[in-house]
Amino acid sequence: MKCIGSYIQAKVEQNTATIHCPDKKCDITLDPVECQPLITNEIFVKLCDRLCESAIAGSNKYYCPYQQCSEFLIDECDGRTNRCKCPRCKRLFCYKCRIPWHAGYYCSESHQRRDSNEKKFGVLVEKMKWTRCPGCGQPIEHAGGCLSVICRYVYHQHRFSCLVTKLQIWYYKFRGVSVN
Repeated sequence: MKCIGSYIQAKVEQNTATIHCPDKKCDITLDPVECQPLITNEIFVKLCDRLCESAIAGSNKYYCPYQQCSEFLIDECDGRTNRCKCPRCKRLFCYKCRIPWHAGYYCSESHQRRDSNEKKFGVLVEKMKWTRCPGCGQPIEHAGGCLSVICRYVYHQHRFSCLVTKLQIWYYKFRGVSVN
């Protein structure tokens, strides 16, 4: 009986929800309640959690990216947002790339290592709602006056109003900010 308990524990640690009999000739699914005396309480709770998680069919399921948390989460926004807050640990993360929040940086840039000043600048870019130059990707701000902007890095000229995408317009209107 100890070997079947070890088998169940190994399957649970592999995040398997439905555990079948280890005999290749048998197609019976093991009943968690009947397995309870063979495994520790901790493993039994994990097995029950896996069963509940797998029962939520058709949902976009994932886990909090913070290793100390790893809370099971369900996408209730159908992927319409990138910035998410874990209800358990209350920390921000990016839904799209499933890593801790990379304020002010695109997902494609988010895997680069950053020092504390770069991270603080990213937070400032996000807070100030700056947009990016289409020529070089540097953050730019329209502080007033003419809508024609020349990037100081690549001398790319563009109209600031053309940089505001439909998504940004929706985002700003949702936040009560005028984009005219």
